[in-house]
Amino acid sequence: MNKSFEVTYREFYNVVNMGAGELEDWLSTDLSKRMGGCGDSGDDRTICHAIVDLKRRPKAQLADPDYHRMDMVIRNIYRRLSVEPEGDIETSGWRYDLMNWGHDPAREDI
Repeated sequence: MNKSFEVTYREFYNVVNMGAGELEDWLSTDLSKRMGGCGDSGDDRTICHAIVDLKRRPKAQLADPDYHRMDMVIRNIYRRLSVEPEGDIETSGWRYDLMNWGHDPAREDI
């Protein structure tokens, strides 16, 4: 990763525009579970749930692996944003997939 941790931290909090509790609530829905797409964080929990943990953890407690995970989340969100479908996105699978990663594109542009 060639970005500084500070840049990664700010970008993560800009791109992941859902709050930790909001994301946790969303991830517990059947619709979120049907979307899948979060992968495995390596500790038997999904990346999506790891995002909740990252959002809740004080900055002083973040370590190198956390910043690398943040960078991976940022890249995945930007990759998904690059294939925006035409038409109404409000109830689209594209939106729901992004929401699993902590970004609600209906909320605002990044």
